[in-house]
Amino acid sequence: MNSQNALALYQQFLSLYGSVRVDPTDPSSPRIEPVLFFECGDGWFELIRRLSSSLCVLTALSGDDILVVQVKEKYGRLRVYVDGGNEATEHLIDAAENESEYICDLCGATGSISVAGWRSTR
Repeated sequence: MNSQNALALYQQFLSLYGSVRVDPTDPSSPRIEPVLFFECGDGWFELIRRLSSSLCVLTALSGDDILVVQVKEKYGRLRVYVDGGNEATEHLIDAAENESEYICDLCGATGSISVAGWRSTR
């Protein structure tokens, strides 16, 4: 995913994707640091944004802490790995991963998994 889209996700969903670090030499200047990179195409940006929004609503309702530790493409599908959460968290992630099979990971248009060579959704 390009850095502009990744930054938009970090900024909008800091509680899921980042943490605040304090420079030990200057504790008065905390800064935001992402804890992961998005290892997938920009075509899944909107899908990831919707999933992130749903996960934030879920955490607000349940009080559970969720930290997304990895977002990537594997075998032509989106994969999202988290620390924390519950069964509802798993359900939201499973639904997004299943939906990714029908969205081109490059452009976001309707697609399907291609098995010619490297598996990808185009």
